[in-house]
Amino acid sequence: MGDRQNIEVIFVDNGSSDGTGNEITTILAKINDPRLKTTRVEINKGYGFGILSGLKVSTGHFLAWSHADQQCSPEDVFRVYDSLMASKKPSHSFGKGHRTNDRGRAAFLTLTQEFLTRLILGEKMIEINAQPKVFPRTLNTSFNMPPNGYELDIYAYYKALTNKFDIVSTNVIFHDRRHGKSKWSFSLFSKIKQIIKNFNYLIFLRLNRKNL
Repeated sequence: MGDRQNIEVIFVDNGSSDGTGNEITTILAKINDPRLKTTRVEINKGYGFGILSGLKVSTGHFLAWSHADQQCSPEDVFRVYDSLMASKKPSHSFGKGHRTNDRGRAAFLTLTQEFLTRLILGEKMIEINAQPKVFPRTLNTSFNMPPNGYELDIYAYYKALTNKFDIVSTNVIFHDRRHGKSKWSFSLFSKIKQIIKNFNYLIFLRLNRKNL
């Protein structure tokens, strides 16, 4: 975080059952930095629900989320934020990472999602699930039907586009997962299942775009 003082970092214990919450509390107590906070979700209702829970207790004018499994460098949040603030309209822009490294087979899922998004929604959305996401609080307060699952990345990006936000992309490197295992990308079947789920959600967005 360097010398950045006007920030807060919220660690979300998303209903974990392996002692993650206690570990977070112990570490933050040792560091004793008021900029670092934690919140707990008692029952895990999904990736999106965990993020939304963190956003709910945030207080900043600009909000962000990113993975906590070390696939993304924490510094990327600040890099995307700085790019957003350097844009023409920071208060009406949506910042996001753009993964530049070769991710092998995982890139197929990304390209499939981008193709389906353009086909169904008519929008060009690039690297939809790339982290981090950075945006003004006004976008968050406009969320009417945010999903609790992995589709939150699609929803937030699409919500920004429908609100005529400028999209600000910053190149990032996506590292191999160092801890934990993916809950959806662990087999060919699971990946196909996720593609079908994304397809169904895109249809939902198209049918409900006026109420999102």
